[in-house]
This record gives sequence, C-alpha cells and structure tokens, in this order.
Amino acid sequence: MRLTHCSFPQMFKLVCLVSIVSGGPSHIAAGENPPDDAGSSFELSEPRTYRLKLTFRVESKGAALRNVTVTGPVPIDWREQRVKLVEEHKPAGVTTRVTQFPGEAAMLVIRIPAVPAGGFAAVERIYEVTRYQVRFRGDRKSLRVPEKPSRSLRKFLGSAPGVEVTDGKIRRLAKSLIKPESDAWSNVASIHKWVRGNVKFQTMAFRGAEFALEKKIGDCEDMTALFVALCRSSSIPARTVWIEGHAYPEFYLENGEGKGFWIPAQVAGPDWFGRMAEYRPILQKTDRLRDPIRRRYVRYVPQTARASGGAPRLSISRTILTDDKPKAEPRR
Repeated sequence: MRLTHCSFPQMFKLVCLVSIVSGGPSHIAAGENPPDDAGSSFELSEPRTYRLKLTFRVESKGAALRNVTVTGPVPIDWREQRVKLVEEHKPAGVTTRVTQFPGEAAMLVIRIPAVPAGGFAAVERIYEVTRYQVRFRGDRKSLRVPEKPSRSLRKFLGSAPGVEVTDGKIRRLAKSLIKPESDAWSNVASIHKWVRGNVKFQTMAFRGAEFALEKKIGDCEDMTALFVALCRSSSIPARTVWIEGHAYPEFYLENGEGKGFWIPAQVAGPDWFGRMAEYRPILQKTDRLRDPIRRRYVRYVPQTARASGGAPRLSISRTILTDDKPKAEPRR
C-alpha cells in the first residue's frame, strides 16, 4: 500500500486502511546525526515542534481474531528531525516493540492476544517531533563521487522495487547527463534538472523509474525513483525519503577528506536542490527494506495486520495535536 500522495497540506491527517487475510518517554534511536551534530556543512534553521499522535486500530468485521500481529512505521531521529515518545496507551495484554532498520527506518510491532467478533483494539502513541529546515553549506566544488563506497553505502547503489538501475534506457540517459569535465555537484544538478523538466507530475499509482522515463509522467514516488535510479547508474549513492504525504530524494557525495554527506533535493514540488524546507515527519530513508514478516524486499516499512480466525482490518492515523508554529508552509 502507498504511504504518499504528493500533496502539500499545512496541517495533515492521514488514515491508511489495510485489509489482510489470514513504555515510557524516550528519545527514538537515531538514523543519522541528530541536529546538534549537523556540523558546519549543514545549516539547520526555523525549528518547528509539534505533538504527533499515531493510532493503530485493528477491527474484526467477522469472527473473533486471535494472535494478531500489526506492523507500521514510526518516526526516529535524523539530522533534521528529533523525536521523543511521550505517551503510549494500549489495552491490557497488548505488547509493543520497535524493530530498527539502522540508518533507514523503524517499525512498530504490536501483538494483540485477541479481538472479539465485531470488536476492535487500538494502540495510541504520542510523539514530540522537532523538524528543521536544512540547507547544505559545504564547499560544493570539493564534492566527489565515493571511490570506494562502504558496505552501508553499496545498498544505495543497486536496484530496488521500482528503481530499475540496470535498465538500458536509464543507463543511457544517465551517461548522457554526466559530464566528465563537470564536478559531482553539477552532474547531480543536471539529473535533477532533467527529471523536473521532462517528467510531468501526475497523481497516479506507483509505476517506477522505468515507467516515468518511458511515459514522461509520474507522481512524487515515480519521479524520485527515476532521480535515484539515474544517480545510482552513475555510481552516486541515492535514496528515497518518505514523509507524511510525500517522497523526495537524497544523494550522497564526499569532500576531499573523505567525509560524506546526504544532501536533499526536490523533484516534485518546489525547485529545491541542496535544501529542504519540509516540516512533515520523516518516516523512512530508503527504498529497499527486508520485510521480516513476508521475508521479501519492499519499498517501505510494512503496514500490515495478520491474525488467526479471520481477516483483520487495520487503520493507521497520524494527526497533529499541537504545533508551536501554526504558520503556512514555505512558499512553493
């Protein structure tokens, strides 16, 4: 199922529905450097703090359910985001735990012993989220493509669901956009400009990078997948960032001292390159995760419900409760 719809609301409330057959306050484990460790290469500005309520609700529309397992994404710390779990409410006997995908995402796993016929069970979590605008301020001319990417980086160079890195048309386009005489920043900017200028935004079901290139249409997921595929075809690590209602890419370059940077861009929406002025919570930074339940690779953290005795209906809602800056979103 889809997490994104590529809209730009001032405030958001999203409910995801899935039909499947068959603690105390704490900071959330960081996926990357937290804001106070951003360093001189990134400028973090205009922080916005709000309370985010996540509700996971499982309903039985028929027979009673037993041994119910629910999964879904939860936010964690990133350079431009700080997350703190402040409350959790759950029925007696229900257990929760968070599975980490280091440097990528986190998944809440809920175990519910039973749901009566026609009844429901719900788990509610309230987070305090502080989100920053971020801008790369480092020396662009010194940036280069990693010559010997680490093991953790190599997974951002290969194919993923909908990111067809080895497709011939994608490879040929990438080769035409990369100029040996240009610096790495300019080459990535060329990819960014091409995707924005040649793929028309259209809300639609996800079809992937190959489709976006062939048909010259796609939504934020398709356009991001194409940007990521073109970067990876050029040996430039890249990944998809999933936020509430949207997706955008980040690319990875190193400076002359071998220090690497994940740098954001926007291919569907504002013409941002090297900066991001989003306030919606980051849910994930990858496009290839190993689903521990279905044991296959997927694009994003599974939002699933399984049970014995019937077909559970899962709804996940994310709602802003309080906001310290109820201003309009940055001008597009």
